[in-house]
Amino acid sequence: MQAAFFVVYRHEGILAYQNVCPHTGAPLEWVPDQFLDASGHYIQCAMHGALFRMSDGFCLQGPCVGQRLTPLPTKICEGELWVKLV
Repeated sequence: MQAAFFVVYRHEGILAYQNVCPHTGAPLEWVPDQFLDASGHYIQCAMHGALFRMSDGFCLQGPCVGQRLTPLPTKICEGELWVKLV
């Protein structure tokens, strides 16, 4: 079963994105819960290798250059991470 979204923790805080490539609509992960490239610095699409910045989901390389992953609102409530699915 594919995850509907995934979360990354960066200096900017906790960020969540829909698990959908803007190019094909396919899920991004290589295997369950593996969303990053080998360097651990970028989100990578398993379908065609597109690379996205973690900080804003902007595509830097691949067939969807200039497009973005869809961000999801997050908040911490009583020590739990809440993600609003849109």
